[in-house]
Amino acid sequence: MTFGFTITALAYAMGSKSGAQINGAVTWGLAVAGELSPIQAVANIFMQCWGSVLGSGLLSLVYRKSSDRTNGLGSNRVGPGFSPRQAFLGEAIMVFILMYVVLETAVNKKNKANAALAPVAIGFAVYIGHTMLIPVDGCSLNPTRSFGPALVSYIQNRGPNYFRDFWVFVIGPVTGATVAAAYYKVINAMQDKEAENEPAADRAEDVKPVEA
Repeated sequence: MTFGFTITALAYAMGSKSGAQINGAVTWGLAVAGELSPIQAVANIFMQCWGSVLGSGLLSLVYRKSSDRTNGLGSNRVGPGFSPRQAFLGEAIMVFILMYVVLETAVNKKNKANAALAPVAIGFAVYIGHTMLIPVDGCSLNPTRSFGPALVSYIQNRGPNYFRDFWVFVIGPVTGATVAAAYYKVINAMQDKEAENEPAADRAEDVKPVEA
């Protein structure tokens, strides 16, 4: 629950300033959905990466090698008994859920009445992802979250090469976010089309036949 509550708190704190974009996959999905310009998306992802590196660097000052039980500042890696393909699929599915929740609760103007609760819904989506993926790969859901710990751990030689399966934590979340954005666009386009056709249908029902 800690991860979900943290995301909820940050979303409430930063939502009015930057949209609380701390997830590179979500930023990518917003760009694909047409809710964010490509230039802004690139700038956001760049800063997210460096924020991840800075945060991991500060964490390394708190947890020295001898006290780091993860041997990598919480870096993501495919767990025992799972393959990179399984981890990729899990990341894609969970980020699809997260991205769709973001789009429908925080972006969709039709749900404006529920916008105040969007951070709560997003936090629960993150919690669900961690519940499923922690034993699989430590749960990334966010390429930029995975980048910082992997880079700092590699520089400090804290353990194995965490970039070995790094593609899982980039391509998986990006794939899930892309599919969610496309699904969101299609579903809302269909809903808008139905809304446009409803008034015409209602008018047709109201027309009374002319008696001879």
